[in-house]
Amino acid sequence: TVIGTIFCYFVQTIAQRYTTASKAALFFCLEPVSAGFIGYFFASELLSIWQIFGATLIIFGVVFSEFGKQICSKFKL
Repeated sequence: TVIGTIFCYFVQTIAQRYTTASKAALFFCLEPVSAGFIGYFFASELLSIWQIFGATLIIFGVVFSEFGKQICSKFKL
């Protein structure tokens, strides 16, 4: 697992050169959500209602931070 962690940090550092800081932050916010879904579907882990609620809040926050201005201008908010 040490080799895999080193490889992931190496790739992450290189990939961050080609994106903005805000988009990189959005990817980092989605890491626990994707880990929960992968654990649920591939390792048969059970998610509590609070974990599902938290994942929903994270996804909503990411979507709103990415498309919030477009949504607000469309609905004149």
